[in-house]
Amino acid sequence: MKGSPGAGTPAAGARVEEATLRYFRRVWSTLSVDHQLSQSLATVPQNAGPLNSHRLVSRSLGCLRGLSPAYLQRFVSHVDALLWLDHASGSVAPAPAVAPRGVVEKKRKPTRRKGA
Repeated sequence: MKGSPGAGTPAAGARVEEATLRYFRRVWSTLSVDHQLSQSLATVPQNAGPLNSHRLVSRSLGCLRGLSPAYLQRFVSHVDALLWLDHASGSVAPAPAVAPRGVVEKKRKPTRRKGA
């Protein structure tokens, strides 16, 4: 047989299969990141101010996509893992929108007595 030794063995077939699987995972991950980023950019409000957090994050991620797509891919997968862990733990309840305030009694100043 021509080619590398052991090319027809099951181990060689498994190596080719692993390489193909890595390739498809990488492609799927890239497509997933692009899709998530496109969705995020599409939901930015048009009238958002310059310091709007959603607008700033979306703009930063868009710049990161242009500068280093591989880093963006790792960053998004890391954030996805953290979000999954947060949801899976379920032990942390979301913070209330407005913290309840206790009733505070006002201290009254002592009254002055007239004529004393």
